[in-house]
Amino acid sequence: MLPFTGNIQIINTPFARALSIDGKNWQIQTICESHQQQWNINTNSDIHRRYIIYGTWNDITGLSRFPIDPTLDVPSENSIHKNLITEIISSIDSIPFPAEDTYEYWLLDNNNYLPIALLATSISKELISETQQIKRWRSRSGSESEFTTSSNTYNRNPFTLLETYINNLSCQPLCAQWFHRNHDGSGTGLQGQNIKQQLYDRVLPSIKFPELLIINQPDNPDYELLLHDYNHWLAPRLLTLHNITYETRLALENAAQYQPADVFRFHRLYPTIINRQLINKTLVEAKLRASLK
Repeated sequence: MLPFTGNIQIINTPFARALSIDGKNWQIQTICESHQQQWNINTNSDIHRRYIIYGTWNDITGLSRFPIDPTLDVPSENSIHKNLITEIISSIDSIPFPAEDTYEYWLLDNNNYLPIALLATSISKELISETQQIKRWRSRSGSESEFTTSSNTYNRNPFTLLETYINNLSCQPLCAQWFHRNHDGSGTGLQGQNIKQQLYDRVLPSIKFPELLIINQPDNPDYELLLHDYNHWLAPRLLTLHNITYETRLALENAAQYQPADVFRFHRLYPTIINRQLINKTLVEAKLRASLK
């Protein structure tokens, strides 16, 4: 989620799992044993069990296997089909799955130590100790240089502007904290990075957590415009969020129509759609554009 790329759907079995960011194309990962375990260098069976990428699957091309070290002990292709692929097929109509990542890792501001940007999430408290040290918040995963949906012009790369602003809002070195989000949306403070002991166990109300994962500041018009354009650019992915208001979702749907290809990719993971007519129109446009390529 650094930066936010959408909600990942996960199907787990005892020996393998499938992950998808669009509900159509699935990465297959299997549990294997390391060489050390096979050679009895270490007898602790938990230390060296790890996931490796077995291949990919979708309902058109089927299972495509990747080359795997033959000395690794992985499940047979028949086992993958019989258990995991069967589970994917039977679960397709249930997508998107309920959100279970109730542990959230937030960048904190340098004044009141309040959340300003979401860094990561987890479904388990036991896993949050594995979080790597965060050096800076990132707004993009590639080399994008402009918001393709914006008519506003910037004298510098807007992604760089946004990153600079958010990272300057935080402490130096950066402070971040895990929170357990409760049923009412409030968050209970847990461990973190460069945080004081008194921040542990604090409870923040839901309003203190930015709805679209990054803090807004209405008293700063330049930043507010920058964030508005960024959210419009990210709209097809933000629509995969589960806990956003009716008004926010409607605004994101209106913004997303200008990126039909991304809407087509992610629409299976939208928990709900308000303006069904608009989204259907956008999907038709995406198919037409794809047919012309």
